[in-house]
Amino acid sequence: MTEPAGGGPPPDGPGYWEQQASVQQQPGYPGYYHPYVPTPPVHPLATTSLVLGVISVVTAMFCLVTVLLAPVAVVLALVAMRAIRQAPQQWSGMGLAIAGLVTGAVVTVGSIALAVVIWAMFAPYF
Repeated sequence: MTEPAGGGPPPDGPGYWEQQASVQQQPGYPGYYHPYVPTPPVHPLATTSLVLGVISVVTAMFCLVTVLLAPVAVVLALVAMRAIRQAPQQWSGMGLAIAGLVTGAVVTVGSIALAVVIWAMFAPYF
């Protein structure tokens, strides 16, 4: 009688189970141990700076909102980056703070450049 494909019951014999035990516990290969290390919470100012930076990018057409939000995003990002750098075991979110800094700085510089261009265009009329 033939056994089904994929095996069947293991053969009986004195050396089969000892052979399987030696396959499972190979000498010289220590067990893999990876302890769970929880990550610290994200700094709230890093998240806030990113949100304000993204809002300032989206609302870049409305100069008043951009002029107010983008510099605030830059300042909050700098404060969050300092706090994260001083206590890395307590806070995470450096990437969020950097993204908030970049978006806020780009919109701030763009708003200033736009204000200078508009002023230069309309200054002769005043």
